[in-house]
Amino acid sequence: LISCRNLLIYLQPVLQKKALELFNFSLNPEGLMVLGTSETTGEASDYFESLHPKWKIYRSRGRRRPARDRYHGSEVPYYPKTVSTGGESQSGRGRAYRQHQQEWMLNRLLQSLADDYLPVTIVVNEHLEIVHIVGDTRDFFRLPSGKMDNDVVKMSVRELAIPLATGLQRVFQSGKEVNYANIRIQSDDSGKTFNLRIKPIPGKRGQTPLSVIFLKSVDARSNQKEIEEAQSFDIGKEAQQRITDLEQELQFSKENLQATIEELETSNEELQATNEELLASNEELQSTNEELHSVNEELYTVNAEYQRKIIELTELNNDIGNLLNSTRIGTLFLDENLEIRKFTPEIGAVYNITDNDIGRPIDHLNHRLQFDDPVKTMKKVHTTGRPFEKEVQNLEGKYFLMRILPYEIGPESWSGLVLTFIDIDPMKEAQRKSEINRKNLKETARLAKIGRWEYDPASGVQTWSEEVFHIHELPFDRQPAPEEGIEFYAETSRPIIRKAFDAVLHHGTPYDLILELVTAKGNHRYVRAIGRAETVNGRVVKVYGAFQDVTQIREMQSALRESEKQYRMLFEKMLNGFALHKIVVDEAGRPVDYVFLEVNAAFEEMTGLKREEVLNRKASDVIPGILEDSFDWIGEFGKVALGGDSVRFEKFSEPLNRWYSIMVYSPEKNHFVTIFEDVAKHRRAEKD
Repeated sequence: LISCRNLLIYLQPVLQKKALELFNFSLNPEGLMVLGTSETTGEASDYFESLHPKWKIYRSRGRRRPARDRYHGSEVPYYPKTVSTGGESQSGRGRAYRQHQQEWMLNRLLQSLADDYLPVTIVVNEHLEIVHIVGDTRDFFRLPSGKMDNDVVKMSVRELAIPLATGLQRVFQSGKEVNYANIRIQSDDSGKTFNLRIKPIPGKRGQTPLSVIFLKSVDARSNQKEIEEAQSFDIGKEAQQRITDLEQELQFSKENLQATIEELETSNEELQATNEELLASNEELQSTNEELHSVNEELYTVNAEYQRKIIELTELNNDIGNLLNSTRIGTLFLDENLEIRKFTPEIGAVYNITDNDIGRPIDHLNHRLQFDDPVKTMKKVHTTGRPFEKEVQNLEGKYFLMRILPYEIGPESWSGLVLTFIDIDPMKEAQRKSEINRKNLKETARLAKIGRWEYDPASGVQTWSEEVFHIHELPFDRQPAPEEGIEFYAETSRPIIRKAFDAVLHHGTPYDLILELVTAKGNHRYVRAIGRAETVNGRVVKVYGAFQDVTQIREMQSALRESEKQYRMLFEKMLNGFALHKIVVDEAGRPVDYVFLEVNAAFEEMTGLKREEVLNRKASDVIPGILEDSFDWIGEFGKVALGGDSVRFEKFSEPLNRWYSIMVYSPEKNHFVTIFEDVAKHRRAEKD
């Protein structure tokens, strides 16, 4: 059984035909098919027998769609299903092929017998459609004009149409053979007489009913027995019988039409009632549509508001995401079950975490902290609501400021935690360096005997550093007032420091003074007092400065001045010439000249060159022939200046026309000292 109701009306004819062919293929022989009340089998009517026209119930005739045989080009039945014959199973395609072979042999046999033994023979089905023709039918049939129709009655000549129609109807209704004799057919300006014989073809159940028509010419040689057996065709009687049959069919059609009209009237009344109901429903739907339109406008407004909120939430989420990423702070959000909700990439320095870990409990992850049990601390913060903060290190020794805060959702209520890990390694390194610098500065201040002091005019409080107390030889028990500090200066220095302090305090005028100080233990020292002012809008808000013990420096300066005086006197009284030079090199680092930096009086006397003529000048400018001298003065001096060795030699200076004993050594890189001794007197003495 196949039920397909009210589907085919929505398909094009091509698709309808395809669907009906598939239905025919799927149904067993005599299987039922039910269509919709507005649907028919159409071009597939050969495959189905109508059982109930009103309710569109059909029965399969068991026919199959012809398929083109690939070898012989003829149409053969196609049976795709497996059928059983005599207890043995065989495929429908094999059976169809064998059946085709049989029909092919029969067709050859009929063609061979047609001319000698058979009259004109036509096979038709119950729809009066020609199935097969044997013999020449040019005298009996013509192709009708208009749409192609395979109806044997419509294709037959006028004289043959009535006997064919009457005889075929009797044969298909009664199943008995019909014979007509002496049918006169006009052909080629001459008439011929034929006997008509219509015989049903026996068939099996489910096969299409077929009949065969024989048209045999009547002549002198015809068998008298056949003529006697054949019923002489009385056109008047047959026409009357035909008219009676047509009147019965017309009466039946009228009754069917009347029943149909009554059904249509009933259906029309039902349709009118239905139409009234539809009108009422339409009014209700119209009212509902207006309400829905109003609701739709409200929904549109709400949707627009939601869209705006979604955009705002998206922008806010993006802002928060960018803010978290821009802070470069490792952040981890946990829910009320301490399961991961969100995190920033920087948390990877503390936890081995990926996007797939979202939703997992935090105690399932391994941390990289030098910390006993961070999960225990998290649970404590989540229970108590008190934040936790501590400096921690990861396994690589990097410092982080760990903060565990409750995730607040309202006043005095929280749900979950927020963990932040701030990278303070640079700050710790800066602290270490600052501590080292502070200690170094303190030690430097102690060694250099330099202290720092500040004075706040608003509060009148003066602050001394530790070294200032050392210089005054005071204990660190209290900070003295400015006037008290001035009392430690000597009588001659007090007015000076008081005036300078008042100037910096009221006018911001800085000072830098060397004054005499009397310590708390009565020791006299010289100190350097420096004062500066910090101003805001022209008003002094702070005075600060430095305090340095320069007693030893003054003593050393005095000693240095004395030493310099003695050195200068010795330098000028030296009998040997002395000169300090700086070597000049080219881009390749080779010595090309040297510059005079200092000479003494003996140098002036021995060389005839005055100090003001040679200082800060090149040797090539002072002694023009030195570069052309056969002796490489600059090369020898350069070896000493660049290599740091010392050398002593005697040499005759052609530019100066004298013999010298020259001692050359390098006090520092790129510099050298020459000590000249005139040996001309010794050589004259040796010569004499």
